[in-house]
Amino acid sequence: MIYVTLFVLILIGILLWYIYKNILIPKEAIEKINQILSKEPPNYLLGEQKIIKHNGRNISYELSMSETNTIGTIVLINGWTQSLLCFPLHFCKPLLANGYNIIRVDNRGVGFSSWNDDWSRENAYLLKDMAKDILQILKVEKIDKVHLIGFSMGGMIGQRLAISFPEKIISLTSMMSSGYYHDPELPNVPKKFYFDFVIGKLIYGFKPKKLKDKIKSHLVISLLLNGSAEKLSAENVIGRNYFEYTKRRGSNPNNKQQSYAIKKSGSRYEELKKLEVPTLVIHGTEDCLIDFSHAKKYAPMIPNVRTLFLNGIGHEIPEKTAPKMIKTILDFYKGVGKVNA
Repeated sequence: MIYVTLFVLILIGILLWYIYKNILIPKEAIEKINQILSKEPPNYLLGEQKIIKHNGRNISYELSMSETNTIGTIVLINGWTQSLLCFPLHFCKPLLANGYNIIRVDNRGVGFSSWNDDWSRENAYLLKDMAKDILQILKVEKIDKVHLIGFSMGGMIGQRLAISFPEKIISLTSMMSSGYYHDPELPNVPKKFYFDFVIGKLIYGFKPKKLKDKIKSHLVISLLLNGSAEKLSAENVIGRNYFEYTKRRGSNPNNKQQSYAIKKSGSRYEELKKLEVPTLVIHGTEDCLIDFSHAKKYAPMIPNVRTLFLNGIGHEIPEKTAPKMIKTILDFYKGVGKVNA
């Protein structure tokens, strides 16, 4: 009996050590939360927030105008459950400085766009419907053609736009995304991430009510998504979510509607093989939400595709690596020409 007890105690000790080393938010980050929350939230917007109506829904977006001679417009399409703030300032500001207007979109189901709280599988929508929301924004703003940059689910929406409406798209940049997320031949989310995710949520709350707990819940997931190449900027995550929850409507962490849209929309593999829109695929080798193997499979399918594979980067746009991403994107744009918009 004593050996069983000792074995159990050892297992508990190992588990506690693992949680301490891999899941718990560092003490300095907790102190940073307290420090940031003691002041007014920093502003994470860059331009004018707008809302339009499309098929009975509110679609929210931010339009930011470059202060230099405008050479085009870039639409940034955010990832699953995330609002337009998914694209951080350290990614957006250099694009504005290089002469591009930027549109950041709240996809339906997040931010100030309609959340469709009465959603069911009977009234479900597809990625193509989300793509048409973006087309409506372009119509309202009287923009003829745009560059697309889509992150995660946003990359999937961007692929659908480039496939179905190529006349509106100058180029597509698909970041940390997939041509078929539910491909049975490719890895899904690793079990380790699920384990860490559940433990993190058990510690910091699945549906936290208090502001500080909501920010902790977001931060622990961001830490899990972080790759090994670059330390996560906790300050940026804390500040962005503080602003999100106090000045905007917040992200939607339990978004079954977007998950179902991804699954129901199926594969784009065969269509990507015929894609004529110039495409850049960016992916991190340590992405634990959309495995790197997805990029290695769908990127070669696209004619004349360019790729940027980032060693040690996870499911993120890290601050120190962002300049490399941006330089690659801007060089890519030079190759596809300038279109005034």
